[in-house]
Amino acid sequence: MADPETMAYNQAWGGTIPFPEYSWQKWYTHWLIQHENKHFYRYLLDTESQLFVGEVAYYYDADFQAYLADIIVN
Repeated sequence: MADPETMAYNQAWGGTIPFPEYSWQKWYTHWLIQHENKHFYRYLLDTESQLFVGEVAYYYDADFQAYLADIIVN
């Protein structure tokens, strides 16, 4: 979120956003390290360019009482 090209769509609202590791480390640990098979999260890689192009997530939302899938592709 600190990369100007990535955040170009946000230019009208201020551009880049500071996002230091301490702000996301707890989320990262919960979704990728200690997920206990309750969450699935992966980055999408374009194998030709070797660039990350999006992300995919799948999890059960107890409040909504349903499985939710998130797919974001740049």
